Amino acid sequence: KPRFTDEGYEMSFGVNHLSHFLLLQLLMPDLKKAKDARVCIVGSVTGNKNTVAGSLVKPVADVGDLEGVKAGAGSAYKDAKALNMMTVLEAHRRLHPSTGIVFNSMYPGCIAQTHRASTGRGTATRSR
Repeated sequence: KPRFTDEGYEMSFGVNHLSHFLLLQLLMPDLKKAKDARVCIVGSVTGNKNTVAGSLVKPVADVGDLEGVKAGAGSAYKDAKALNMMTVLEAHRRLHPSTGIVFNSMYPGCIAQTHRASTGRGTATRSR
């Protein structure tokens, strides 16, 4: 059964996207003052339809009209991660030219040095 925040948002959407977005907004004044500021929002390969995990593992992320938020945690998680990637792209496009802040996203499960990747369960491969 889906759980909801006090504000009425599906819980995984609130935790995995809205909280990231709020934190970024709260940090912006300090980031603008910092030298070589960088922001990295952790994504997930499941939020990207252009990957095997993102296109084959159901349900597929499809932000659309936020139906995943209504559908429950699995869909809402993927939609939240897709929205995080969109936030990073849009923040970099809008804010980097005037602030110099670099915005990035990464998928920790796909890093070759992680246990997941080194055991062959991730999408990255390790040279031997």
